[in-house]
Amino acid sequence: MDSTTKSSEYVAQLERVRQAVIRRGGSVTVGDIMSETGLGFEESKSFLNALMVTHEGTMRVSESGELDYAFDRRMIRRDYRSWWQRNRAFVLRILKLIAKGIIFAVLVIYFVIYLVILTAILTATRNNNNSRSDDGFSLNMMIWFFWGGGDQSSFGRTRRKPLYTSVYDFVFGPEEEKLDPLDVKTRCAQLIRAKRGVITAEDWMLISGQSREVCESELAQYTAEFEGEVEITNDGTLVYVFPDMMKSRHGASKMPTGAWEALEHPRPLSGNVDGGDGFVIALNIFNLLMAGVCTYALNYPMQSVGNDGLYYTYTLSENLGGGVSIWLGIFPLVFSALIFGVPLCRLPSNIKENRRRRAASVYKAVVGELALALSAHTKPTQIDTVKIIDRVNLRLARNGLEKATNGEIHTALSQVCEAFDGEVSMDDSTIVLFSEYDRKLAAAEVERDSRKLDQQELGRAVFSTDNDEQSDIEDDENRAELDRFSRELARSQGAAQYDSRYSDSRSAQNRRRSDEI
Repeated sequence: MDSTTKSSEYVAQLERVRQAVIRRGGSVTVGDIMSETGLGFEESKSFLNALMVTHEGTMRVSESGELDYAFDRRMIRRDYRSWWQRNRAFVLRILKLIAKGIIFAVLVIYFVIYLVILTAILTATRNNNNSRSDDGFSLNMMIWFFWGGGDQSSFGRTRRKPLYTSVYDFVFGPEEEKLDPLDVKTRCAQLIRAKRGVITAEDWMLISGQSREVCESELAQYTAEFEGEVEITNDGTLVYVFPDMMKSRHGASKMPTGAWEALEHPRPLSGNVDGGDGFVIALNIFNLLMAGVCTYALNYPMQSVGNDGLYYTYTLSENLGGGVSIWLGIFPLVFSALIFGVPLCRLPSNIKENRRRRAASVYKAVVGELALALSAHTKPTQIDTVKIIDRVNLRLARNGLEKATNGEIHTALSQVCEAFDGEVSMDDSTIVLFSEYDRKLAAAEVERDSRKLDQQELGRAVFSTDNDEQSDIEDDENRAELDRFSRELARSQGAAQYDSRYSDSRSAQNRRRSDEI
Protein backbone atom coordinates (compact mmCIF):
# COMPACT_ATOMS: atom_id res chain seq x y z
CA MET A 1 0.00 0.00 0.00
CA ASP A 2 1.57 3.31 -1.07
CA SER A 3 1.81 6.42 1.11
CA THR A 4 -1.02 8.22 -0.72
CA THR A 5 -3.44 5.38 -0.04
CA LYS A 6 -2.35 5.22 3.61
CA SER A 7 -2.83 8.99 3.97
CA SER A 8 -6.33 8.95 2.46
CA GLU A 9 -7.30 6.00 4.67
CA TYR A 10 -6.00 7.81 7.75
CA VAL A 11 -8.00 10.93 6.90
CA ALA A 12 -11.13 8.85 6.33
CA GLN A 13 -10.78 7.06 9.68
CA LEU A 14 -10.06 10.33 11.48
CA GLU A 15 -13.22 11.84 10.01
CA ARG A 16 -15.12 8.73 11.05
CA VAL A 17 -13.98 9.21 14.63
CA ARG A 18 -14.86 12.93 14.47
CA GLN A 19 -18.39 12.13 13.34
CA ALA A 20 -18.68 9.57 16.15
CA VAL A 21 -17.69 12.27 18.66
CA ILE A 22 -20.33 14.60 17.25
CA ARG A 23 -23.00 11.89 17.49
CA ARG A 24 -22.06 11.33 21.12
CA GLY A 25 -22.45 15.03 21.93
CA GLY A 26 -18.74 15.79 22.24
CA SER A 27 -17.99 13.75 25.37
CA VAL A 28 -16.63 10.25 24.65
CA THR A 29 -14.39 7.52 25.98
CA VAL A 30 -12.13 5.21 24.02
CA GLY A 31 -14.78 2.52 24.44
CA ASP A 32 -17.40 4.77 22.84
CA ILE A 33 -15.24 5.22 19.76
CA MET A 34 -14.49 1.49 19.57
CA SER A 35 -18.20 0.66 19.60
CA GLU A 36 -19.09 3.44 17.14
CA THR A 37 -16.34 2.82 14.58
CA GLY A 38 -15.12 -0.74 15.07
CA LEU A 39 -11.54 0.45 15.51
CA GLY A 40 -9.19 -1.14 18.02
CA PHE A 41 -8.21 0.35 21.36
CA GLU A 42 -4.87 1.79 20.27
CA GLU A 43 -6.31 3.17 17.02
CA SER A 44 -9.27 4.79 18.80
CA LYS A 45 -7.01 6.36 21.42
CA SER A 46 -4.59 7.58 18.74
CA PHE A 47 -7.35 9.23 16.71
CA LEU A 48 -8.86 10.86 19.81
CA ASN A 49 -5.45 12.29 20.70
CA ALA A 50 -5.09 13.59 17.16
CA LEU A 51 -8.50 15.31 17.38
CA MET A 52 -7.53 16.80 20.74
CA VAL A 53 -4.59 18.53 19.06
CA THR A 54 -6.70 20.08 16.32
CA HIS A 55 -10.02 20.70 18.11
CA GLU A 56 -11.06 22.52 21.28
CA GLY A 57 -11.48 20.11 24.19
CA THR A 58 -10.21 18.78 27.50
CA MET A 59 -9.44 15.42 29.11
CA ARG A 60 -11.27 14.54 32.32
CA VAL A 61 -11.48 11.65 34.75
CA SER A 62 -14.92 10.32 35.68
CA GLU A 63 -15.90 9.12 39.14
CA SER A 64 -15.30 5.53 38.04
CA GLY A 65 -11.74 6.41 37.02
CA GLU A 66 -12.34 6.36 33.27
CA LEU A 67 -10.65 8.88 30.96
CA ASP A 68 -13.19 11.11 29.23
CA TYR A 69 -12.43 13.16 26.11
CA ALA A 70 -14.66 16.24 26.34
CA PHE A 71 -14.75 18.18 23.06
CA ASP A 72 -16.69 21.31 22.29
CA ARG A 73 -20.09 20.29 20.90
CA ARG A 74 -19.43 22.33 17.77
CA MET A 75 -16.04 20.61 17.26
CA ILE A 76 -14.29 23.93 16.73
CA ARG A 77 -10.78 23.65 15.39
CA ARG A 78 -8.06 25.21 17.54
CA ASP A 79 -6.52 26.80 14.47
CA TYR A 80 -9.84 27.99 13.01
CA ARG A 81 -9.70 31.57 11.90
CA SER A 82 -12.27 33.54 9.96
CA TRP A 83 -11.34 35.83 7.09
CA TRP A 84 -11.22 38.74 9.53
CA GLN A 85 -8.99 36.86 11.95
CA ARG A 86 -6.60 35.86 9.16
CA ASN A 87 -6.35 39.35 7.68
CA ARG A 88 -7.05 41.47 10.75
CA ALA A 89 -3.43 42.49 11.35
CA PHE A 90 -2.90 43.53 7.72
CA VAL A 91 -6.16 45.46 7.45
CA LEU A 92 -5.60 47.26 10.74
CA ARG A 93 -2.05 48.15 9.73
CA ILE A 94 -3.30 49.76 6.52
CA LEU A 95 -6.11 51.58 8.33
CA LYS A 96 -3.66 52.81 10.94
CA LEU A 97 -1.36 54.23 8.30
CA ILE A 98 -4.29 55.97 6.61
CA ALA A 99 -5.63 57.26 9.93
CA LYS A 100 -2.23 58.56 10.96
CA GLY A 101 -1.83 60.39 7.68
CA ILE A 102 -5.31 61.93 7.73
CA ILE A 103 -5.24 62.96 11.39
CA PHE A 104 -1.81 64.51 11.19
CA ALA A 105 -2.46 66.23 7.87
CA VAL A 106 -5.82 67.69 8.92
CA LEU A 107 -4.50 68.92 12.27
CA VAL A 108 -1.43 70.57 10.84
CA ILE A 109 -3.04 71.92 7.67
CA TYR A 110 -5.94 73.50 9.53
CA PHE A 111 -3.61 74.79 12.19
CA VAL A 112 -1.63 76.65 9.53
CA ILE A 113 -4.79 77.86 7.77
CA TYR A 114 -6.27 79.17 11.00
CA LEU A 115 -3.01 80.85 11.94
CA VAL A 116 -3.04 82.68 8.62
CA ILE A 117 -6.69 83.67 9.08
CA LEU A 118 -6.08 84.76 12.67
CA THR A 119 -3.07 86.81 11.61
CA ALA A 120 -5.09 88.47 8.87
CA ILE A 121 -7.98 89.19 11.24
CA LEU A 122 -5.72 90.71 13.87
CA THR A 123 -3.91 92.76 11.22
CA ALA A 124 -7.16 94.03 9.77
CA THR A 125 -8.52 94.86 13.20
CA ARG A 126 -5.33 96.71 14.12
CA ASN A 127 -5.38 98.77 10.90
CA ASN A 128 -9.03 99.67 11.33
CA ASN A 129 -8.46 100.81 14.89
CA ASN A 130 -5.23 102.60 13.91
CA SER A 131 -3.60 100.98 16.88
CA ARG A 132 -0.08 99.63 17.30
CA SER A 133 -0.69 97.78 20.52
CA ASP A 134 -0.28 94.46 18.70
CA ASP A 135 3.02 95.21 16.99
CA GLY A 136 4.64 92.43 18.97
CA PHE A 137 2.38 89.80 17.46
CA SER A 138 3.82 87.71 14.65
CA LEU A 139 3.02 84.46 12.90
CA ASN A 140 6.29 82.96 14.11
CA MET A 141 5.29 83.64 17.73
CA MET A 142 1.97 81.81 17.30
CA ILE A 143 3.67 78.86 15.61
CA TRP A 144 6.21 78.66 18.43
CA PHE A 145 3.48 78.81 21.08
CA PHE A 146 1.24 76.13 19.61
CA TRP A 147 4.14 73.97 18.44
CA GLY A 148 5.47 73.82 21.96
CA GLY A 149 8.67 75.73 21.41
CA GLY A 150 10.07 73.40 18.76
CA ASP A 151 11.59 70.67 20.92
CA GLN A 152 9.40 71.00 23.99
CA SER A 153 5.91 69.75 24.73
CA SER A 154 3.28 71.99 26.26
CA PHE A 155 4.38 70.77 29.72
CA GLY A 156 8.04 71.59 29.13
CA ARG A 157 9.16 67.96 28.65
CA THR A 158 11.25 66.91 25.73
CA ARG A 159 9.20 65.08 23.13
CA ARG A 160 10.78 61.70 22.43
CA LYS A 161 8.72 60.75 19.39
CA PRO A 162 7.38 62.45 16.26
CA LEU A 163 4.33 64.69 16.42
CA TYR A 164 2.17 62.42 14.27
CA THR A 165 2.84 59.52 16.67
CA SER A 166 1.80 61.65 19.66
CA VAL A 167 -1.42 62.63 17.93
CA TYR A 168 -2.21 59.06 16.93
CA ASP A 169 -1.46 57.65 20.39
CA PHE A 170 -3.71 60.28 21.95
CA VAL A 171 -6.62 59.31 19.69
CA PHE A 172 -6.28 55.53 19.50
CA GLY A 173 -4.29 54.70 22.59
CA PRO A 174 -1.00 52.84 23.04
CA GLU A 175 0.19 50.06 20.79
CA GLU A 176 -0.23 46.70 22.49
CA GLU A 177 2.97 44.75 22.98
CA LYS A 178 3.19 41.78 20.65
CA LEU A 179 3.40 38.52 22.58
CA ASP A 180 5.33 35.48 21.49
CA PRO A 181 2.68 32.91 20.40
CA LEU A 182 4.92 30.08 21.65
CA ASP A 183 5.73 31.64 25.02
CA VAL A 184 2.96 29.82 26.91
CA LYS A 185 3.81 26.48 25.32
CA THR A 186 7.51 26.98 26.07
CA ARG A 187 6.83 27.65 29.75
CA CYS A 188 4.67 24.54 29.94
CA ALA A 189 7.44 22.47 28.34
CA GLN A 190 9.91 23.86 30.88
CA LEU A 191 7.51 22.90 33.67
CA ILE A 192 7.28 19.35 32.31
CA ARG A 193 11.07 19.04 32.27
CA ALA A 194 11.36 20.51 35.77
CA LYS A 195 8.72 18.07 37.07
CA ARG A 196 10.58 15.08 35.60
CA GLY A 197 8.07 14.45 32.83
CA VAL A 198 4.94 14.07 34.99
CA ILE A 199 2.61 16.98 35.83
CA THR A 200 -0.93 17.59 36.96
CA ALA A 201 -3.37 20.28 35.88
CA GLU A 202 -2.74 21.97 39.24
CA ASP A 203 0.98 22.23 38.46
CA TRP A 204 0.25 24.19 35.31
CA MET A 205 -2.47 26.26 37.00
CA LEU A 206 0.02 27.29 39.67
CA ILE A 207 2.69 28.43 37.20
CA SER A 208 0.47 29.99 34.53
CA GLY A 209 -2.05 31.66 36.84
CA GLN A 210 -4.85 30.65 34.47
CA SER A 211 -8.21 29.07 35.20
CA ARG A 212 -8.66 25.31 35.42
CA GLU A 213 -10.69 25.24 32.22
CA VAL A 214 -7.99 26.99 30.20
CA CYS A 215 -5.18 24.88 31.68
CA GLU A 216 -6.96 21.59 31.07
CA SER A 217 -7.64 22.57 27.45
CA GLU A 218 -4.00 23.53 26.90
CA LEU A 219 -2.68 20.36 28.53
CA ALA A 220 -4.95 18.23 26.37
CA GLN A 221 -3.50 19.94 23.31
CA TYR A 222 0.10 19.70 24.50
CA THR A 223 -0.32 16.04 25.46
CA ALA A 224 -1.18 15.20 21.89
CA GLU A 225 1.44 17.52 20.37
CA PHE A 226 4.27 16.37 22.64
CA GLU A 227 3.21 12.71 22.25
CA GLY A 228 2.45 12.45 25.94
CA GLU A 229 0.12 10.15 27.82
CA VAL A 230 -2.75 10.69 30.21
CA GLU A 231 -2.72 8.29 33.14
CA ILE A 232 -4.84 7.80 36.22
CA THR A 233 -3.02 6.96 39.43
CA ASN A 234 -4.30 4.44 41.97
CA ASP A 235 -6.01 7.17 43.99
CA GLY A 236 -7.76 8.62 40.91
CA THR A 237 -5.42 11.56 40.19
CA LEU A 238 -5.13 12.55 36.54
CA VAL A 239 -1.49 12.98 35.52
CA TYR A 240 0.05 13.97 32.20
CA VAL A 241 3.15 11.94 31.34
CA PHE A 242 5.71 13.00 28.71
CA PRO A 243 8.44 10.35 28.29
CA ASP A 244 9.98 11.87 25.15
CA MET A 245 10.31 15.30 26.79
CA MET A 246 12.82 13.87 29.27
CA LYS A 247 15.17 12.39 26.68
CA SER A 248 18.13 14.74 27.02
CA ARG A 249 21.83 14.86 27.81
CA HIS A 250 21.31 17.87 30.08
CA GLY A 251 18.90 16.51 32.68
CA ALA A 252 15.84 18.31 34.03
CA SER A 253 15.21 22.02 33.43
CA LYS A 254 14.74 24.77 35.97
CA MET A 255 11.23 25.73 37.00
CA PRO A 256 9.77 28.51 34.83
CA THR A 257 8.96 31.79 36.52
CA GLY A 258 5.51 31.91 38.07
CA ALA A 259 2.79 34.21 36.78
CA TRP A 260 2.95 36.16 40.06
CA GLU A 261 6.48 37.37 39.23
CA ALA A 262 5.29 39.64 36.38
CA LEU A 263 1.82 41.04 37.01
CA GLU A 264 -0.19 42.99 34.45
CA HIS A 265 -0.13 46.77 34.66
CA PRO A 266 -3.12 49.00 33.81
CA ARG A 267 -3.45 49.99 30.18
CA PRO A 268 -3.21 53.78 29.82
CA LEU A 269 -5.89 55.56 27.85
CA SER A 270 -3.23 57.42 25.88
CA GLY A 271 0.05 56.14 24.49
CA ASN A 272 1.83 59.38 25.37
CA VAL A 273 3.09 58.10 28.70
CA ASP A 274 6.12 60.46 28.64
CA GLY A 275 4.11 63.60 27.96
CA GLY A 276 2.72 65.06 24.76
CA ASP A 277 -1.00 64.90 25.50
CA GLY A 278 -1.02 68.53 26.59
CA PHE A 279 0.46 69.64 23.30
CA VAL A 280 -2.06 67.61 21.27
CA ILE A 281 -4.93 68.95 23.39
CA ALA A 282 -3.77 72.57 22.97
CA LEU A 283 -3.39 72.13 19.21
CA ASN A 284 -6.82 70.56 18.84
CA ILE A 285 -8.53 73.11 21.10
CA PHE A 286 -7.10 75.88 18.95
CA ASN A 287 -8.45 74.23 15.80
CA LEU A 288 -11.79 73.52 17.51
CA LEU A 289 -12.24 77.13 18.61
CA MET A 290 -11.23 78.54 15.24
CA ALA A 291 -13.53 76.09 13.45
CA GLY A 292 -16.38 77.19 15.71
CA VAL A 293 -15.67 80.87 15.04
CA CYS A 294 -15.50 80.29 11.28
CA THR A 295 -18.70 78.22 11.31
CA TYR A 296 -20.53 81.01 13.15
CA ALA A 297 -19.14 83.80 10.95
CA LEU A 298 -19.83 81.99 7.68
CA ASN A 299 -23.35 80.86 8.55
CA TYR A 300 -24.53 83.99 10.40
CA PRO A 301 -22.97 86.90 8.45
CA MET A 302 -25.46 89.55 9.63
CA GLN A 303 -24.58 88.96 13.28
CA SER A 304 -20.92 89.22 12.35
CA VAL A 305 -21.12 92.67 10.80
CA GLY A 306 -20.59 94.39 14.13
CA ASN A 307 -17.36 92.50 14.74
CA ASP A 308 -14.50 93.43 12.43
CA GLY A 309 -12.75 90.09 12.85
CA LEU A 310 -15.79 87.92 12.18
CA TYR A 311 -16.94 90.13 9.31
CA TYR A 312 -13.49 89.84 7.75
CA THR A 313 -13.85 86.06 7.90
CA TYR A 314 -17.20 86.32 6.14
CA THR A 315 -15.87 88.58 3.38
CA LEU A 316 -12.90 86.25 2.95
CA SER A 317 -15.26 83.32 2.35
CA GLU A 318 -17.23 85.37 -0.16
CA ASN A 319 -14.05 86.01 -2.14
CA LEU A 320 -13.02 82.32 -2.03
CA GLY A 321 -16.37 81.10 -3.32
CA GLY A 322 -18.94 78.52 -2.23
CA GLY A 323 -18.22 75.50 -0.06
CA VAL A 324 -15.94 77.43 2.27
CA SER A 325 -18.48 77.19 5.07
CA ILE A 326 -18.17 73.40 5.04
CA TRP A 327 -14.43 72.99 4.56
CA LEU A 328 -13.37 75.96 6.67
CA GLY A 329 -15.94 75.57 9.45
CA ILE A 330 -18.14 72.49 9.73
CA PHE A 331 -15.65 69.77 8.64
CA PRO A 332 -12.76 70.83 10.94
CA LEU A 333 -15.28 71.43 13.73
CA VAL A 334 -16.58 67.85 13.48
CA PHE A 335 -13.08 66.45 12.95
CA SER A 336 -11.66 68.22 16.00
CA ALA A 337 -14.62 67.04 18.08
CA LEU A 338 -13.93 63.45 16.98
CA ILE A 339 -10.31 63.72 18.11
CA PHE A 340 -11.65 64.33 21.62
CA GLY A 341 -14.60 61.98 21.15
CA VAL A 342 -12.69 58.83 20.18
CA PRO A 343 -10.71 58.64 23.46
CA LEU A 344 -13.94 59.21 25.37
CA CYS A 345 -15.57 56.34 23.46
CA ARG A 346 -12.60 54.12 24.29
CA LEU A 347 -12.81 55.00 27.96
CA PRO A 348 -15.46 52.40 29.01
CA SER A 349 -13.64 49.49 27.34
CA ASN A 350 -10.36 50.70 28.79
CA ILE A 351 -11.88 50.76 32.28
CA LYS A 352 -13.27 47.23 31.75
CA GLU A 353 -9.89 45.93 30.57
CA ASN A 354 -8.11 47.49 33.53
CA ARG A 355 -10.59 45.88 35.91
CA ARG A 356 -9.86 42.52 34.30
CA ARG A 357 -6.12 43.12 34.60
CA ARG A 358 -6.50 44.22 38.18
CA ALA A 359 -8.49 41.11 39.13
CA ALA A 360 -6.01 38.87 37.29
CA SER A 361 -3.05 40.52 39.03
CA VAL A 362 -4.57 40.10 42.50
CA TYR A 363 -5.49 36.48 41.69
CA LYS A 364 -1.94 35.71 40.53
CA ALA A 365 -0.53 37.41 43.63
CA VAL A 366 -2.65 35.08 45.80
CA VAL A 367 -1.50 32.11 43.71
CA GLY A 368 2.04 33.24 44.47
CA GLU A 369 1.24 32.98 48.17
CA LEU A 370 -0.02 29.44 47.60
CA ALA A 371 3.27 28.60 45.87
CA LEU A 372 5.12 30.10 48.84
CA ALA A 373 3.06 27.97 51.23
CA LEU A 374 3.89 24.87 49.20
CA SER A 375 7.60 25.61 49.40
CA ALA A 376 7.35 25.64 53.21
CA HIS A 377 6.63 21.86 53.10
CA THR A 378 4.10 22.15 55.92
CA LYS A 379 1.39 19.53 55.61
CA PRO A 380 -1.35 20.19 55.00
CA THR A 381 -0.54 23.27 52.93
CA GLN A 382 -2.35 26.22 54.46
CA ILE A 383 -2.88 29.94 53.98
CA ASP A 384 -3.74 32.39 56.75
CA THR A 385 -6.40 34.72 55.34
CA VAL A 386 -5.36 37.46 57.79
CA LYS A 387 -1.62 37.44 57.13
CA ILE A 388 -2.04 37.03 53.38
CA ILE A 389 -3.42 40.55 52.96
CA ASP A 390 -0.14 42.28 53.80
CA ARG A 391 1.92 39.81 51.76
CA VAL A 392 -0.27 40.17 48.68
CA ASN A 393 -0.05 43.96 48.86
CA LEU A 394 3.71 43.70 49.24
CA ARG A 395 3.84 41.55 46.11
CA LEU A 396 1.69 44.07 44.24
CA ALA A 397 3.94 46.91 45.38
CA ARG A 398 7.04 45.09 44.10
CA ASN A 399 5.36 45.00 40.69
CA GLY A 400 4.55 48.71 40.84
CA LEU A 401 0.81 48.21 41.36
CA GLU A 402 -1.57 49.90 43.76
CA LYS A 403 -2.56 48.34 47.05
CA ALA A 404 -5.52 45.95 46.86
CA THR A 405 -8.57 46.23 49.07
CA ASN A 406 -9.51 43.44 51.47
CA GLY A 407 -12.52 42.68 49.30
CA GLU A 408 -10.37 42.22 46.20
CA ILE A 409 -8.00 39.88 48.03
CA HIS A 410 -10.80 37.81 49.57
CA THR A 411 -12.49 37.47 46.17
CA ALA A 412 -9.24 36.26 44.63
CA LEU A 413 -8.67 33.90 47.57
CA SER A 414 -12.12 32.38 47.05
CA GLN A 415 -11.28 31.78 43.38
CA VAL A 416 -7.97 30.14 44.35
CA CYS A 417 -9.75 27.91 46.86
CA GLU A 418 -12.24 26.83 44.23
CA ALA A 419 -9.51 26.13 41.67
CA PHE A 420 -7.16 24.26 44.02
CA ASP A 421 -9.75 22.49 46.20
CA GLY A 422 -9.14 24.58 49.31
CA GLU A 423 -11.36 24.36 52.38
CA VAL A 424 -11.67 26.36 55.58
CA SER A 425 -10.20 24.69 58.65
CA MET A 426 -12.66 23.41 61.25
CA ASP A 427 -10.37 24.55 64.07
CA ASP A 428 -9.55 28.06 62.82
CA SER A 429 -11.84 29.89 60.41
CA THR A 430 -8.98 32.12 59.21
CA ILE A 431 -6.94 29.16 57.91
CA VAL A 432 -7.57 27.65 54.47
CA LEU A 433 -6.29 24.09 54.00
CA PHE A 434 -5.33 22.50 50.67
CA SER A 435 -5.35 18.82 51.67
CA GLU A 436 -6.82 17.61 48.39
CA TYR A 437 -4.20 19.54 46.46
CA ASP A 438 -1.47 17.96 48.61
CA ARG A 439 -2.88 14.51 47.83
CA LYS A 440 -2.68 15.13 44.09
CA LEU A 441 0.86 16.46 44.34
CA ALA A 442 1.91 13.41 46.37
CA ALA A 443 0.32 11.06 43.82
CA ALA A 444 2.17 12.79 40.99
CA GLU A 445 5.45 12.57 42.92
CA VAL A 446 4.96 8.82 43.40
CA GLU A 447 4.39 8.50 39.67
CA ARG A 448 7.62 10.40 38.98
CA ASP A 449 9.62 8.19 41.32
CA SER A 450 8.22 5.01 39.80
CA ARG A 451 8.76 6.01 36.18
CA LYS A 452 12.18 7.68 36.63
CA LEU A 453 11.88 9.40 33.26
CA ASP A 454 14.71 11.77 34.18
CA GLN A 455 17.12 8.82 34.36
CA GLN A 456 16.75 7.75 30.74
CA GLU A 457 20.11 7.24 29.04
CA LEU A 458 20.60 8.15 25.41
CA GLY A 459 23.71 6.01 25.01
CA ARG A 460 26.58 6.73 22.68
CA ALA A 461 26.12 8.18 19.20
CA VAL A 462 25.85 5.61 16.38
CA PHE A 463 25.53 8.06 13.47
CA SER A 464 26.59 11.63 12.73
CA THR A 465 26.21 13.92 9.74
CA ASP A 466 29.74 15.18 10.41
CA ASN A 467 32.11 13.08 8.26
CA ASP A 468 35.03 13.18 10.71
CA GLU A 469 32.80 12.33 13.65
CA GLN A 470 31.12 9.57 11.65
CA SER A 471 34.56 8.11 10.88
CA ASP A 472 35.36 8.07 14.59
CA ILE A 473 32.03 6.37 15.30
CA GLU A 474 32.71 3.72 12.66
CA ASP A 475 36.23 3.14 14.04
CA ASP A 476 34.77 2.71 17.51
CA GLU A 477 32.20 0.27 16.16
CA ASN A 478 34.91 -1.70 14.33
CA ARG A 479 37.03 -1.88 17.46
CA ALA A 480 34.01 -2.93 19.51
CA GLU A 481 33.15 -5.59 16.92
CA LEU A 482 36.74 -6.84 16.92
CA ASP A 483 36.69 -7.00 20.73
CA ARG A 484 33.46 -8.98 20.65
CA PHE A 485 34.92 -11.34 18.04
CA SER A 486 38.07 -11.80 20.14
CA ARG A 487 36.02 -12.58 23.23
CA GLU A 488 33.86 -15.04 21.33
CA LEU A 489 36.94 -16.70 19.82
CA ALA A 490 38.63 -16.98 23.20
CA ARG A 491 35.44 -18.38 24.66
CA SER A 492 35.09 -20.95 21.87
CA GLN A 493 38.76 -21.97 22.16
CA GLY A 494 38.39 -22.37 25.91
CA ALA A 495 35.31 -24.52 25.39
CA ALA A 496 37.17 -26.69 22.84
CA GLN A 497 40.06 -27.19 25.23
CA TYR A 498 37.66 -28.08 27.98
CA ASP A 499 35.88 -30.56 25.73
CA SER A 500 39.25 -32.12 24.76
CA ARG A 501 40.32 -32.45 28.39
CA TYR A 502 36.95 -33.85 29.32
CA SER A 503 37.15 -36.39 26.46
CA ASP A 504 40.67 -37.49 27.47
CA SER A 505 39.56 -37.92 31.07
CA ARG A 506 36.59 -40.05 30.06
CA SER A 507 38.82 -42.23 27.86
CA ALA A 508 41.28 -42.81 30.71
CA GLN A 509 38.47 -43.78 33.03
CA ASN A 510 37.12 -46.26 30.49
CA ARG A 511 40.54 -47.87 30.08
CA ARG A 512 40.94 -48.27 33.88
CA ARG A 513 37.58 -49.95 34.12
CA SER A 514 38.51 -52.36 31.28
CA ASP A 515 41.75 -53.30 32.99
CA GLU A 516 39.96 -53.98 36.26
CA ILE A 517 37.53 -56.27 34.54
